[in-house]
Amino acid sequence: MTVNHLWLPDKELEVTGTGYAPKGEIIDGDHKITSKTNPDINLLLTAASLCSNARILPPDEKNPRYTVLGDPTEACLGVVAEKAGLKLENIQNEQPRIRELHFDSRRKRMTTIHQLNKPIHGKNRVAYTKGAPKELIELCENVLINGQIQPITDDMKKRL
Repeated sequence: MTVNHLWLPDKELEVTGTGYAPKGEIIDGDHKITSKTNPDINLLLTAASLCSNARILPPDEKNPRYTVLGDPTEACLGVVAEKAGLKLENIQNEQPRIRELHFDSRRKRMTTIHQLNKPIHGKNRVAYTKGAPKELIELCENVLINGQIQPITDDMKKRL
C-alpha cells in the first residue's frame, strides 16, 4: 500500500517511492514540496498521520524490511507524512491525542481530538477527521488554499 498522489483544492501532487520505507518525495511539476514549504501539505499530512492508529516498524534483525503494525491503509498515511519531512514522534508529542471516535459504518468516518501544546487561533484543541469522501465533503464549509481559509464552493465539492 503506497500513497502515490495527493490532492489539494488547487492542484494534484505526485508522491514518489513505494512500500512502507519513508523514501521518496512529493513533487509538484519540477518542484519538491515539503511540510516546511507548503502549509497546506503540512496540515493535510499532520491530520492524516494523527488520525491513524497504525505504526511503521523499521527493519531489524528479524525483518529486513519496514513492516506495519495495524491497518496498512492507515500506515501509508504516516509514510507519506515522513516523505514530506514530518517526524511522527514530534507531531504526536506536540499534539497528544486525548480522545478518539472510532470509525463506524453509520458515520463513515473516524475522528481524533488532540491537545495543542501551542494554541492555534486561540484554540488549545483540534479535531482531525478522515473517512468516506462523500460524507466528509458534505460536512465541509471551508477549505484551505495556499494557507488561507476560504469558503468551499459547490463547484469545488463537485470536483471532489
